[in-house]
Amino acid sequence: AVFALGDCAEIEGLPLPATAQVASQQAIYLAKILNGKGAPNEEFTYNHMGMLAYVGGHRGLVEIAGHKISGIVAWFVWRSAYITRLVSWRNKLMVPVSWAKTFVFGRDISFFQSRYRDVHAQPYAAAQEEEEAAKK
Repeated sequence: AVFALGDCAEIEGLPLPATAQVASQQAIYLAKILNGKGAPNEEFTYNHMGMLAYVGGHRGLVEIAGHKISGIVAWFVWRSAYITRLVSWRNKLMVPVSWAKTFVFGRDISFFQSRYRDVHAQPYAAAQEEEEAAKK
């Protein structure tokens, strides 16, 4: 037997969104079959549990069981749900600490400059030099 699951999987006649929620449910379904706890001919059924989205600026969108929430409350629900999906206790502690650090000190916007960063500026500089020479 060949199994496909996740974003790339397609079940004929059953269009599903390419989301982690679908992939997670497909993984549980396949694990049951491979471990002999599910019937191989049992069809996969998707159970939509809702939608969570972070839209920036401490705002989010939540749709669960027909209820829609937006704004900072939805952002807090999204963050809470994110933490519950983390596997280890270490990550469940470190992620909120990282969020708090970012809140207090801001995001790290430092970057390393490439030693080749002036490559794109050279043609412009050469054109400017030509213009100045033409003016003289």
